[in-house]
Amino acid sequence: MVEKSQLTGGHAQGLWLHIGRRLRDRRAKLGFTEASVAAHLGIPLACYQACEAGRAETPAALLAELADHLKVSIFYFFQDVPFGEDEPDPLPSPEPTAVFTVATDADRVASLVRDFRKLDRDRQQYLLLLARVLAEDAGDA
Repeated sequence: MVEKSQLTGGHAQGLWLHIGRRLRDRRAKLGFTEASVAAHLGIPLACYQACEAGRAETPAALLAELADHLKVSIFYFFQDVPFGEDEPDPLPSPEPTAVFTVATDADRVASLVRDFRKLDRDRQQYLLLLARVLAEDAGDA
């Protein structure tokens, strides 16, 4: 896990604090202890505590496992993420929906790669996480 001091920007720090609060609230609601959750995940208690405190980034795979253990969607951790007044929402309201007519698999992949490369690292990470969750969800259907 990456310590918070290595993160850049207030928004990233705020995000991990928010996720940590959501983890703590859900764990407490279910009556789990920090130690029991850490043991279930197979990680040291101090690592789990750092995630709950927002002092460390929580890897996407670990968040997915936590979501499963805490019986919530992975999106639960990102609900109601606060944005400061000086920071724009990273996902602004979309313009009118564009219609994409990409016919072949190769064209779709090329389009995804082209758009992915235009994103900053944080947005790329969100997109990768979303793609993993959607792929896992599609596998359950």
